Parts: sequence; structure tokens; C-alpha cells
Amino acid sequence: MHASKTLLCAFVAALALTTILMVTVSAGSVDTRVREPDRALPMYDAPYRDGLFQGRLAALRERRQDIIPLAETLLARVSAELGRPPLRLDEGARQRILEATWPGNVRELANALERAAILADGDVLRGEELQVLTTVPRTRSAGTLDEIDREAIRRALEEVSGNRRRAAERLGMGERTLYDKLKRYGIG
Repeated sequence: MHASKTLLCAFVAALALTTILMVTVSAGSVDTRVREPDRALPMYDAPYRDGLFQGRLAALRERRQDIIPLAETLLARVSAELGRPPLRLDEGARQRILEATWPGNVRELANALERAAILADGDVLRGEELQVLTTVPRTRSAGTLDEIDREAIRRALEEVSGNRRRAAERLGMGERTLYDKLKRYGIG
């Protein structure tokens, strides 16, 4: 119940930031198609019907100007759901939110904020309390998977001041896996 409520709030917040017009034409009712599929009209032209108005909703990482206001809205809602005073984002948290890739878009942002709000002490959410996937710098090519992995590990360790347990948590891997990778990549 709690997670679905947060997801609904995130969806509503995302819709508040984006205007969407959806036009759909259907031959026959959906109810008839489900209950009596043999009486339903053929759907061979469905791609053409649904394609009258097409649009693309940009990924959250492509709408940087919307991320902080959306995060503040989501954080206020999560705080209220948890029955605690509204949390504020410190500058470190804002920076981490802006640096994140957000492959899960609004849902991932909402989940990261909820996890951090549950663990937060006080009324300020600090950057080190957020567990987010940060980007590999765009100034260079992505490189091989090993290079990307090495860079992600290096940055995670840097962000948690060398604490390997917290770095493993941040990267979503076990400590043993992190130790193996540190050895393989020659990271101190």
C-alpha cells in the first residue's frame, strides 16, 4: 500500500509537469473484446489508429529543469506519508539528484527519496543519504564495460569517503563482489 501510494503521487507529480493529449479510436468496446474475443473486430489496423497523434515524453534525465521541483514535491509527500516534518534537500542532495542518470525516471526518483527519507536524521536530507546511480562524465567516451565499472566503483568510494560497505550498498552489490572487483581493477 505504501509503495503504491508513493508511486501514484510520483505519477501525479510527473503529470503535473507535463501536458499530454491522448486520442484513441477503438472499433467496439474493450469489454466486448475481452469477454467475447471471437466477436471482436479485427485489429489489423490498430497501429494506424493509435498513431494519429504521436508524441515523445522526454526522459527525466533530459528534463533537468524539472528534477529539483519534482524531487521537492515528492519529498514533501513522502515526509507527510511517514508522519514526519517536511524534509529539505541540502546542496549535496540537490547535486546528487542532478548528477543521477534516472534510468527508472520518476519511479526511481520517488523510490530513492523514500529510502532516504526513512533513513534521514533531522529535517534536512543530505547528499550522502541518497543512493542514486550517478553518471559517467560525458566529456569522454563511455569506454568498455570494465572501464565503466571501474569508474563507477571509484566514484562510489569517493562519495562515501572510502567506506567499502557503503560503496557496495550504493552500487547495489555485495561487499565480497566489491572486494573482488577492487582486486581485479587494482583499486586501493
